[in-house]
Amino acid sequence: MKGMPGLVIACFLGILAAGLNWFYLDRKSREFEKVSFVSVAPDTQIHVGETFAASHFAEMPVPEVAARKLEAVAVLWKDLDTVIGMNAVRNFDGQELLLRKDLETPPAELELAQDERAMWIPVDQKNFVASLVVPGDEVDFLLPGARRAAPVVSTDGSPSPTLAAPAAGHTEIVGPFKVLSIGNRLGKTNVLNASRVPQLQENIITVRVKMSGTTLDENSQRLLDALQTTNYREVGLLLRPRKK
Repeated sequence: MKGMPGLVIACFLGILAAGLNWFYLDRKSREFEKVSFVSVAPDTQIHVGETFAASHFAEMPVPEVAARKLEAVAVLWKDLDTVIGMNAVRNFDGQELLLRKDLETPPAELELAQDERAMWIPVDQKNFVASLVVPGDEVDFLLPGARRAAPVVSTDGSPSPTLAAPAAGHTEIVGPFKVLSIGNRLGKTNVLNASRVPQLQENIITVRVKMSGTTLDENSQRLLDALQTTNYREVGLLLRPRKK
């Protein structure tokens, strides 16, 4: 009987050791299990705007432990069919992983809520680089100063009030406004290029404005008034810091 407790303890330790050994082996085996991702085939280059074909890609196996982090950003091999036929938004080199962000497509149309409207603003291209502004950015507009009433002599000799040019050096800043499009571009420049759509009317920016019934919000009304006063003369633009 004296040896019974020792035998029980020995059996318990043996079971514990077997369990730990199984746990260790299971963990190690998972390190050797693979998850496959889509990568550019070796010695292959894909140029921006080129249509993805099956021959462009190769399977890249990754250990399951590392794959858990990649699944959120990279395209799984099993999803290859969803990629074929899309256009490259940038240049790719051989053995480079295809990322989900590389599959961006431009929005199909302007997205507006029921109390929102789109307003088109002519922008002076001399102080505006269209490719550096992306829909979703916030901007302020630089408006010329209010015009001053100035007397002008009519044909019968009597003074007649008219509008003079804006006061030199006076500029009003109105904003912020959220950009919906730059010309016909509803997304990033490279995405538009990949879609093989030419950039048109870069000097026209579409912004989102708020409406209450038939009344514009205060900032939008100020902007509209300034545009109407100057016969829709082109305005300047200030780009606000992007939110991170």
